[in-house]
Amino acid sequence: MKKLMRINTDTNLYFSISSSPTNKGSNLHNFIFKKYHINSIYIPLAVNNLISFLNFAKDLNIAGFSVSMPFKKQIIKFLNKKSREVLLTNSCNTVVIENSRLIGYNTDYIAIEKILKKFIKFKNKEIQILGYGATCKTVIIVLKKLGFKYINIFARNRKIKNKKNYSVFPWNDRNEKKFDILINTTPIGMNRTKVDKCPITTRSISQKKVIIDFPIASKKITSLELKSKQLGIKYYSGKDIHFLQGVSQSQIYVKKKIGFKIQKMIKNKLY
Repeated sequence: MKKLMRINTDTNLYFSISSSPTNKGSNLHNFIFKKYHINSIYIPLAVNNLISFLNFAKDLNIAGFSVSMPFKKQIIKFLNKKSREVLLTNSCNTVVIENSRLIGYNTDYIAIEKILKKFIKFKNKEIQILGYGATCKTVIIVLKKLGFKYINIFARNRKIKNKKNYSVFPWNDRNEKKFDILINTTPIGMNRTKVDKCPITTRSISQKKVIIDFPIASKKITSLELKSKQLGIKYYSGKDIHFLQGVSQSQIYVKKKIGFKIQKMIKNKLY
């Protein structure tokens, strides 16, 4: 018989807040809490009003929460302390509450850095980024920190101008030039209502050495993942990124390093 988790007056409460939360974070964190016998529980929560949630969190004296869209920037002004990554990106996805003080972290940054460090040998090669939202901006900061020089962004917004650190091109030109690394920061591939079309052509995919694809597909896998695997291109999915940021997040919550064996179990069972 499966042993049930005991919830009592000493149980620490953690939440994930989002306009449309999933169970991925709760599965990961509750798995870790159970394996390390930590009296905590993590609950996904649909939130429409950030201030209402913060009042709720204060009343319940919760231990912390993760932050998804659309609150990653909104939460900044409520933080009492910000990690280096939050200060760099002006984005926060993890909050710990200590003595009624909100301490913010950005484990998305940590996950992206872990992946990109594997490809430092390409720092003098051409990088292609699809999309220009908050995720793209975090990616740019990590790329520049690691010394990547040639960053090319393809965005639908035609008003975006070139910056000192990167060049911006029209979305329709995304298949016209060869790039070594592709980073897809758009929602294309989430397949919310149907399987999305691939954001670039098969020919463009075949020219890549590495593809990092942020969307997590709700139906099957992303078209970009399917074609990358068919062509033998090194590929990192949104699930890989979610796993890395989630483990880093859990380490902040439990104040200890998550062992390699536990990480392997999480990857095999949940991803």
